[in-house]
Amino acid sequence: MPQIPVPQTSAPARPQAVSDVEQEPEKLDRGVPPAEAERALRDLERVYRLFLAGGRDLRRLVLRELARADSPWCLDLGAGGGHVGRDLVRDAARAGRTLKVVGVDAKLSHLLAGRRFGSPQLPLVADAEALPLRDGAVGCAFSHLFFHHFDRAGNRRVLREMCRVAQSAVVVDLARSALLRGLVRPGLRLLALGEIAYDDGVVSVERSYAFDDLAAVVDRFPVAELRRRFPFRWALVLRGPCA
Repeated sequence: MPQIPVPQTSAPARPQAVSDVEQEPEKLDRGVPPAEAERALRDLERVYRLFLAGGRDLRRLVLRELARADSPWCLDLGAGGGHVGRDLVRDAARAGRTLKVVGVDAKLSHLLAGRRFGSPQLPLVADAEALPLRDGAVGCAFSHLFFHHFDRAGNRRVLREMCRVAQSAVVVDLARSALLRGLVRPGLRLLALGEIAYDDGVVSVERSYAFDDLAAVVDRFPVAELRRRFPFRWALVLRGPCA
């Protein structure tokens, strides 16, 4: 089998961006002891599978975009324990395709936990606003429930980086709604999550974007698709350079 080249990471260093609106990071992002982080990452995977349809819409979009690209590599921003990448590799194999994942996270401990969970991703500790990859290094960059970690300006910087390093970008995140805010606490309690995953899950819903607010975030960006997704989510696809 021919060797698939690893995306080049020798791009010049880029200055780390500073958010224009400071907000307290979620507990898992602030850093917790390794055993607690591993428990929280496992809990969040349960939420992903039981309440968010296992990310099926995201995976379909990523596989569709990679079919248009000339590279089998994709980039998972905010990869955490790597469960999305693991599912993507499995889906591709079932279709007779080869897919490789670079998992990006600011926390090495999260990527190491992903390795223990069996994720096949190539781990990369990096700042999502200043990715150490060459232009066009991968076929598709994607994120799942990562967008709400940033304010509008921060998300525009992240999206520019995704468009810079990839031929297309796919983003799926929560859509703010009164119903979701009412359901999140009893729903997460039902799963008997640990304190970190429960608290971060509630914060994620509180910080989610209303669907109607997204147009301003992606203004003048090459939007190929922006639509609501069930349950309580939206999906964005960008193709081409972001201005």
